[in-house]
Amino acid sequence: MKSEATDKNLDWLRVVTKERWELMAECRDYFLHHPDSDPREYPRLNPIIAASWARSQAAGLHIDKNIPEQFVSPQQLKKIQQRDAVLLKIAHDVFEPFRNLINLTGYRLYLFDKDGVMLFTQGRQEKNNRWFSGKPGKICREDTVGTCSHVLSMRYLEPIQLLSVEQYGAVFENMIGTAAPICDADGNIHATVVLNQRIASLVLTDNYRETCAHTLGLVASMAEAIELQYRLVKTSQRLCQSNIAQQRASEALSVMLNLLDDGILSIDGHGNITNLNKMARQLLSIGDKEKLTGVNIAEFTDDAPRLYKALAAGNQEVMELDMGRRQTRTNCQVVIYPAKTSGAILKINRMKNINASMSRRVGSQSPYNFNDIIGESSLIKRTLELGKRFAVIDEAVLICGESGTGKELLAQAIHNASGRQGPFVALNCAALPRDLIESELFGYESGSFTGADKNGRPGKIELANEGTLFLDEIGDMPLELQPVFLRVLENKEVIRIGGRQSRKVDFRIVAATNRDLQQMQLQGLFRSDLYFRLSVLTLQLPPLRQRGTDIVLLAKFFIGKYCRKIGVKEKKLTVEAEEWLCSYPWPGNVRQLENAMIYAANVAAGDSIDIHCFPESIQREKLPAQPVHEQTDVTPRNEWITLADWEKQAIRHALERTSGNVTQAALQLKISKATIYKKMREYQIHPSRN
Repeated sequence: MKSEATDKNLDWLRVVTKERWELMAECRDYFLHHPDSDPREYPRLNPIIAASWARSQAAGLHIDKNIPEQFVSPQQLKKIQQRDAVLLKIAHDVFEPFRNLINLTGYRLYLFDKDGVMLFTQGRQEKNNRWFSGKPGKICREDTVGTCSHVLSMRYLEPIQLLSVEQYGAVFENMIGTAAPICDADGNIHATVVLNQRIASLVLTDNYRETCAHTLGLVASMAEAIELQYRLVKTSQRLCQSNIAQQRASEALSVMLNLLDDGILSIDGHGNITNLNKMARQLLSIGDKEKLTGVNIAEFTDDAPRLYKALAAGNQEVMELDMGRRQTRTNCQVVIYPAKTSGAILKINRMKNINASMSRRVGSQSPYNFNDIIGESSLIKRTLELGKRFAVIDEAVLICGESGTGKELLAQAIHNASGRQGPFVALNCAALPRDLIESELFGYESGSFTGADKNGRPGKIELANEGTLFLDEIGDMPLELQPVFLRVLENKEVIRIGGRQSRKVDFRIVAATNRDLQQMQLQGLFRSDLYFRLSVLTLQLPPLRQRGTDIVLLAKFFIGKYCRKIGVKEKKLTVEAEEWLCSYPWPGNVRQLENAMIYAANVAAGDSIDIHCFPESIQREKLPAQPVHEQTDVTPRNEWITLADWEKQAIRHALERTSGNVTQAALQLKISKATIYKKMREYQIHPSRN
């Protein structure tokens, strides 16, 4: 049965993310409203979940209703418990150390046999929830309770964690189930360990996601510990129970520590290493069979005095140290947890892993590829062809285009096609105050300024190590920072604010702008050397008004995407609406088009969208031209028209089309904001009156 699932599909069921929650909630909502549909045909639904939903549906179970409980008879339960007496004893001993923790958190542990019969449970009783009745003998198979964590864990012989929206019955609402299999010596399923935890909100915080990950590791460790002891008892009846319990605890602890991605080691009061897990051996380059007798932590860092000082203080502390053998040391984060008597526990992790994790937390995601960019016009095809060629060239890329044309989407596609293994880290130079851009870009050491993090913080450049740094609105980077950033680009080394040590960083720069950088560098508003360094490879994203029928393609895509999101039938554009879309100038480009289609999909009463469904703010652009007022200075046809007259008319017309937005008007006229303000003062033009 394990061959039915791919490793990719199983990995998807082991990581709790907000995106996974939202996707499953969307699929579940669609299934509720379309009970006759086959979930296996949902394009984005995980195949393992889809197949289980389909089997649960075929068994006559309703996804949105409480499912009546089924139990074996008392006589049958007694026989099963006698059969599995050894397993029950081992499970009880493994569960017992966690009793107080389970009661405190409101979680509940279960042990099921190979037929899905509940053998044993531990945890606080929760009222008004039949699932938490805690009554042994309950039958929990796929045909009696539907999709749940232990059903799939038994089927695929893998640890699995399911969200409430993935599990089948309404009884699992707001509950995350985590299960791991217990197999016999032949690899056949013998039982499962299950931990159910309530989630109070649909908003998954970083802490809660980390808790879920730890829960999965805990349940897997429990199952492995039970499985190990069960095999030992079966193969060696001569061992006494106390030795078995001691061995079980030791093996369980070892399994739990080796499941962690962090290096964990303990040291005594003299700094001698007493124990460490597998990851710590890898980080410090200590062989699996290498003995630790007399091995001191000072052998693995050049900054031992600083480490000893922190240990002597007896406080929990976080620091950055180069750790490992002398020839293989790497920059690490070391967290010191003092022991109650003497010595300490150290948690070690590579800084590049910490930085990558931090990049994910701050939202630096890159889900888009070149195939996700919609367009058939020659202009966009030419841009995408160049983008694909530039992606594999490890040089700076400058993406030029008006606001809303999709510059960041193209940057993500370039990153994903580049083959770089590091993260995609984005920074908008126009979205931060000038004083904050420097610390965001270069990072800072502890105590660098008032309000700084006591442990310091890496900047976006460091976070982009082995990946791509995307700087949006590069034209708004403060002039005084540009030479510093240019030096980083040239040397690939960064020094944090308040720091002295440079750090090597391997990153690829992709910048974007909606301004004319060439003109800015001629005017002294942007450094020429930085401009020439950034514009090695330049891509021009065409505005939407120049892309012809791409407008209709994009409009249909946005309408279909939104209709699927809200679970309604996809609405169609009328011929007149399509013609209107192609004739409108779209000053806000693709972003404006998407918002307009969302508005139209909500306004349309039937299955079609016509012109009157579009927002009024853009419908006004298509109204008949109004008669010219007397006060407007229009030169008669039989008189000469001066250049100043043309400029005045062009500026007024641009301000009218952008509802008085000077920045957008400047973009339309392809002049800088400084120039348009100068001309407005010269011609006494006020945006509020135009």
